[in-house]
Amino acid sequence: RQSGVKTVTLDPGERYMTPALSVYLRSILPAVDAFLPSDQEIRSLFGSQIAVEKAASILCEWGARIAVIKLGPEGVFVQEQNGRAFHLPPYYQPGSCEVVDVTGAGDAFCGGFMVGLAQSNNALTAAKMGLVSASFALEGYGALYALGVPRQAARERLLVINQRQEKRPDAQTSSTRQV
Repeated sequence: RQSGVKTVTLDPGERYMTPALSVYLRSILPAVDAFLPSDQEIRSLFGSQIAVEKAASILCEWGARIAVIKLGPEGVFVQEQNGRAFHLPPYYQPGSCEVVDVTGAGDAFCGGFMVGLAQSNNALTAAKMGLVSASFALEGYGALYALGVPRQAARERLLVINQRQEKRPDAQTSSTRQV
């Protein structure tokens, strides 16, 4: 931040998400705007019995401004330090015939999330943009498949995600369950 970096995100690897290394994680999370582990990485850190909501809350208590837990075919769960929490389902529903390969979908989500956060400074907007990015990565083989997606196609998918949210009765609470 001293060199002008405005937004810091961290997508950890599973080998760094262990109880033995949690002291180091606790020391760096206060410098992290958005921490983006997968549900598998959360289980490695906290054990298999912890609820996603509880894990996200702990990560925010440890200092992350936003904890985003990637849930694979279940979408994402987001917790903010201010107490706002929400779950967003993926663009494609589980079992969809459009899903060809999951390789790179988590990384694509993180890329879209980072762009969304940098542009809007809003976790909900960022998560939606991450879901759009991940949706394109799922349509072909390999991590590079989604490169070069036309902006209009991405805008159309973002519109679909926004419309789905508006149709839900709890749209004012980010189409989610509050934690």
